[in-house]
Amino acid sequence: MMKINTFSKLYLGFNICAMLFVVVLGQAQTNSQEQKTGINRIPITKIDQKKYTGKSVSEIIVLELNLSSSYSFIPSEKTIVRDKLGMTHIRLDQYYNGFKVEFAQIITHYGTSGDLLKFNGSYFNVESVNTSASISADTALNNGLEALGIITPLWEDEATAEFANYEKPEGELVILADPLDDAFFRFTWKFDLFAKGQAIRDWVYVDASTGEIVLRNPIIKHAHKFGHDGVFNSNTDAYVPTLAEAKIMGFTESVTLVAAGDADTKYSGDNQAVETIQNSGTYTLISIPGANIQTYDANNAAANSTIGIELVTDPNNDNDWTAAEFPGKAQGELDAHWGAEEVYDYWDQVHGRNSYDGAGATIFSLVHVSTNYDNAFWNGSWMSYGDGSSNGNEGNGNFDILTSLDVCAHEIGHAVISTTADLAYQRESGGLNEGFADIWAATVEHRAKGTGTDTNPNDEIWLIGDEIDRRSGSIALRSMSNPNAKSQPDTWRGDFWQPATVGEGCNIPDQNNNDYCGVHTNSGVLNYWFYLLVEGGSGTNDNADTFNVSEIGMNKAELIAFRTLNVYLTANSDFADARVASIEAATDIYGACSVETRAVVDAWQAVGVGENATTVYNGQWSNGTPTATSGKHVKFSANYNTSGINIDACSCDIETGITVTVAAGDYMKLEGNFTNNGTFILNSTQDDFSSLIVEGTATGNVVYNRYVNAYSATAGGGWDGTGPPVAMSIADFISDNTGVIYQVGDTYALGPFNNLTNQYEYYTTTTGPSAGAFTAAKGYTMATTNTNGATVKYTGTIATTSQSIDVINNNDANGGVGRRWNFVSNPYPSYINGNTNAAAVNNFLDVNSGVLDATYTGVYGWNGSSYDIYNQLDGAFSIAPGQGFFVAAASSSNTALDFTPAMRTTNGSGDFILGPQPLVHKLELKLFNGEMQKAKTNIYFKNGLSLDLDPGYDAGAYNQSKKISTRLPQGSQETAFARNAMGMEAMQNTRVPLEIRQNAGQAFRVSMAEADLPQDINVYLEDTLNGTLTSLKDQDFELVAQSNLSGVDRFFIVFKSNSVLSSGDTLAIKSLDVYKANTENFVTICGITPDLEQLKVTLYNILGMTVREKALNPTTPIQTISTQGLAGGLYIVQVRSENQIFNKKVIVK
Repeated sequence: MMKINTFSKLYLGFNICAMLFVVVLGQAQTNSQEQKTGINRIPITKIDQKKYTGKSVSEIIVLELNLSSSYSFIPSEKTIVRDKLGMTHIRLDQYYNGFKVEFAQIITHYGTSGDLLKFNGSYFNVESVNTSASISADTALNNGLEALGIITPLWEDEATAEFANYEKPEGELVILADPLDDAFFRFTWKFDLFAKGQAIRDWVYVDASTGEIVLRNPIIKHAHKFGHDGVFNSNTDAYVPTLAEAKIMGFTESVTLVAAGDADTKYSGDNQAVETIQNSGTYTLISIPGANIQTYDANNAAANSTIGIELVTDPNNDNDWTAAEFPGKAQGELDAHWGAEEVYDYWDQVHGRNSYDGAGATIFSLVHVSTNYDNAFWNGSWMSYGDGSSNGNEGNGNFDILTSLDVCAHEIGHAVISTTADLAYQRESGGLNEGFADIWAATVEHRAKGTGTDTNPNDEIWLIGDEIDRRSGSIALRSMSNPNAKSQPDTWRGDFWQPATVGEGCNIPDQNNNDYCGVHTNSGVLNYWFYLLVEGGSGTNDNADTFNVSEIGMNKAELIAFRTLNVYLTANSDFADARVASIEAATDIYGACSVETRAVVDAWQAVGVGENATTVYNGQWSNGTPTATSGKHVKFSANYNTSGINIDACSCDIETGITVTVAAGDYMKLEGNFTNNGTFILNSTQDDFSSLIVEGTATGNVVYNRYVNAYSATAGGGWDGTGPPVAMSIADFISDNTGVIYQVGDTYALGPFNNLTNQYEYYTTTTGPSAGAFTAAKGYTMATTNTNGATVKYTGTIATTSQSIDVINNNDANGGVGRRWNFVSNPYPSYINGNTNAAAVNNFLDVNSGVLDATYTGVYGWNGSSYDIYNQLDGAFSIAPGQGFFVAAASSSNTALDFTPAMRTTNGSGDFILGPQPLVHKLELKLFNGEMQKAKTNIYFKNGLSLDLDPGYDAGAYNQSKKISTRLPQGSQETAFARNAMGMEAMQNTRVPLEIRQNAGQAFRVSMAEADLPQDINVYLEDTLNGTLTSLKDQDFELVAQSNLSGVDRFFIVFKSNSVLSSGDTLAIKSLDVYKANTENFVTICGITPDLEQLKVTLYNILGMTVREKALNPTTPIQTISTQGLAGGLYIVQVRSENQIFNKKVIVK
């Protein structure tokens, strides 16, 4: 026989018990240190696909991983997963120079709209591999057969090969890399070698240069320690097999589908429903609906042989399959068939998976394989069940017939694993493989025959192989609820843990010597994790770490486990990868801060993998500072001040006697609940405010120390617009802030606004204590005693739900005197998004667009001397916690103005914080009397706006009698505007009515104080009475009013472009013409003559910016300039010669 060398580091596939022999090439490693890893593990990585417009997914992955163009990632043969959440997951195999790299896989995850959201997995750097083969596929195949000791390959038995859907392998050239050594790569032939009459089926890798066997990756996994279900559908048409199917089934005549029969199973009770068909009038154990499930009597045929096998038929032909008809071990045939149906039903009904492969694969079961055979396994094509060596009595032999439901579910579970994550059957990935198979054993048994509840299943489901075990004193092969009882670890690298890495002492994964580095033993860690996830539990693990896991029940735990396996794990995943994957799976289904995700994290901590979901502050953080990505639950057992640190967490618990302070400018954001049994303080300054956002429930009081401006006796000066960020009585507020709130006699500088009277109503020492509670979302004016302003103290509970306040337009009730204004406030202890630029939908202006007066849609905030306006013209703006402001109501009836939790944000500082402004051009005009500014008004230009009213962009002045304002260039002239917005094209040639209010004899001047306009745009103030046109770029407009000034007939602001943009269709070069067809992506210039020297064409946008330019050949009469890639809009084409010019407007669509 050919000699096989051993190589310590290579990757072994999946085997299930200590029966098969696995070999790899190379020398044994003896060093006690962990080897340098050769695999590159990619955590779950979020991706912005917009950065890669026009790139394929493979190109995106290559760029993200900074790999060369020699690498590519191609969708694998595994089924594309479309999950119940609407996401799609596609596995990509790694290739290098066109050759597949084995066991290297990236999983891409797509959202409901088809956008690539994230990816994870693993890959190898294989640049050093030599991809030339010096031996043939035939030679390599023969070497593989000899190395495995295969006497007769299955392809030589045509009937059995057809039954197994197996053909003689041609071989595939692949690159084999070692996950534990980044220096080891082999170019190999890969074969699926299947033996007849021997329990051998392996993927075999043969070095394409030397012919040595590099790796055996077992496909057969024995069932020494473990685990379908035909779905009857009355609406399914009668099933008639094809000739090919009938041949495989052994039929020669037609068959008819019949209703479910009754089977007395050996291990799961009598009268279990099974689906059968009739063949020539005889009932046969074949279930058709949903998937084809067939059960055979192997008649003690050797493993992987179909010689002499027979379909199981009903002796009495009454479709009542009784124990009397199937005595002793023969009864196991009924268990195998019923079990396969239950397994199928489980995957179909719980996970929406059609058979083990998700594509309706047939499940064949062969019962009575070999003689006294203590094994059961899935060989990649069918299930094989041995009769066991026991006569069924305790202490006799090892096992009774191995057809119990958990064995069936476990073994077919391996088939599920091989068609999903394909976990390598060695080291930690092999332990996960075994553990997941045990999980499916427990979940299927719970669903099919369990007597417990969702969160407290009956104890037997946690025992694997308990019904077949006849060894003296042995209750089962494994215990998921108490792995230690069967000498398995319940803690990663704890008691009973078997070495799984070279550093731990397992050099060569081998079945006979070390169970592939402990795959069956170390599976106890995943088993116990799953048990705790279902039932919960507390205690101390082998690392002396205490744990407390809340139960989530079987229904939720099984969904998380399968999503982990199906969506996120890859062949080389270890326990740490499984932790990350299961947290992501739980987050996908239930949310990052859900009780389910918390339980997943805590259960991993219980088994020694990672930290728990809670971080406690007791002078220092026990489990790391909570951040936006940590998913932590926070508990404070000592006083804490954020001092520049933001807290992002799932929940917060403050113990009795503990004070937690959030510094000005910092925030705490909780996806879950807030529980305060101590003291919680939010601080602010004149420039910075702190925030608290609670998405769940909030229990306990919050103190908000809110900055308020000082009192000023100057008309309009000082003061502040505020509102309650917590629920509190006015009496308590006044009492808590005695000496801080400014007071004149018995009157406090504190009160709400009455829009019917257009007056503030100040509280007094009499009315204040009896005024009741602050009204949420109502605005209150306030001033403090300190000349520099001071903080006032609000104490109470916070709002976590929507808050509303009625607003009304009382103009009609007051003869149109401007009683539209309502004083409101941000009711939350956090900033809120103000406009679309801050949040696309969940912002104050958009949510309330139908409530606000279209002419005054905006937030009007007091700046200490006048009202600043914030609306959709601004960049992202936010409103500070407890900030008061005015809004104009549209309706003359009370209408609810809404504040929603979705508006809340941590972005902001100051009362009203502005982010970067979008593409807007602005002109600000100020009016002065002498050196004192009296008023200002603004004109804006933004694409898409009109000369008429644009709600949310145009904004009427709060004071309609202000000293300077504008009117709309088109439409109604009644309203004085503080913000007058129009389209970009209006800069070219537009007159904007300007109103100036001055008394007779008053000297004034108008200055262009701020101008963000293109250089080509000129601004003039036109005085129609005096017939003057003053360029405000060059000088201020100055005048002494000869009579009282008001109205809009005299003054205008005029915008005109320079010669480039104002020339229109002027023709200076007589011979030329310029045109552009709508369907063309170029402009045509015709009529060019040789006498035009130094000729060039320039394309300008409406801002006067050059966007295209090229020289023209005077000897070519017709030429073009490209408009490809230009945004739609108006452009100016300018053709210049040495001393002539031609301008023409064109529209690009």
